[in-house]
Amino acid sequence: MNDDLIERITRVLNDKKIEFSEIIFMAGDASNRKYFKIKIENNFNVLMYDDNSQSLKNFIKISKFLSEIVTTPKIILNLENQKILVIEYFGENKFNQLLTPSNRRRLYFLATEALISIHKSEKKLNLKDYNKKSFFKESNLFFEWYVDKQ
Repeated sequence: MNDDLIERITRVLNDKKIEFSEIIFMAGDASNRKYFKIKIENNFNVLMYDDNSQSLKNFIKISKFLSEIVTTPKIILNLENQKILVIEYFGENKFNQLLTPSNRRRLYFLATEALISIHKSEKKLNLKDYNKKSFFKESNLFFEWYVDKQ
């Protein structure tokens, strides 16, 4: 599956005359999205492929909104019509990998401050209400994506 998708992505990038030297599958998430590490002009970025056009539009909308309040990965290349975004790559380390006993308190504080800034922002984004039904639906994803794979 990923090999076919990499071939499709390669064709799109070649058609757009975007030169790259590497593309490596990274992961998916609880959506249809697939993520790849891609090297363009000696820089690694993340290529996101999303075959759900509404999901992709929502991702772009929320990314733009959040980038005005907190630090988020920048959208470097928008090939929305081809179901592709290239976004800034922050590196291999995940938040939980950066935590140590000596910095845990400071990093959690910074993360909490970012969430508070988003919540207090005068800018508002019209999103669907998050309710118990949404919560349980998303909680079930934990079992589908994590527990079932263990």
